[in-house]
Amino acid sequence: MRLMSLAGAARTNGTRLLTAVLVVGTLVSAGCGGVSDPSKNTTESFSGSLAPGGNATHTFSAGKNGEVQVKLTAIAPNNASLIAWFLGQPVSGICSPFTSIASAGLNTAPFTYPVNKGSYCLQVLEPGSSTVTQTYTIQVSHP
Repeated sequence: MRLMSLAGAARTNGTRLLTAVLVVGTLVSAGCGGVSDPSKNTTESFSGSLAPGGNATHTFSAGKNGEVQVKLTAIAPNNASLIAWFLGQPVSGICSPFTSIASAGLNTAPFTYPVNKGSYCLQVLEPGSSTVTQTYTIQVSHP
């Protein structure tokens, strides 16, 4: 009889433990925010001008884990120009890149990269292919 009581107690304690683990796991994943649905991303536009061989840096924050998309939406006076960009994180006031696109043209498919919640920077470069200062607009979609 005592053996059955121990087995029943073990099942009850095991069930309680499993329930506790599931509740804690649900609370933890809810607190982290999970991965953001890209359709719920925030879209920011950054504009500036780039002299031949010049660069500019723009910063933004991702409020959740998800994907960042970057797209060149305007460039003038030469709309056939290509630019390059680096996606990174600010470190001691400097954009420390971790990935790049060698060249992107106007309205080409967006560059997509997974990110975690945090601060990010986008460094835009004119690779020296232009002979005039170019104005640009880049659209950044982020969680």
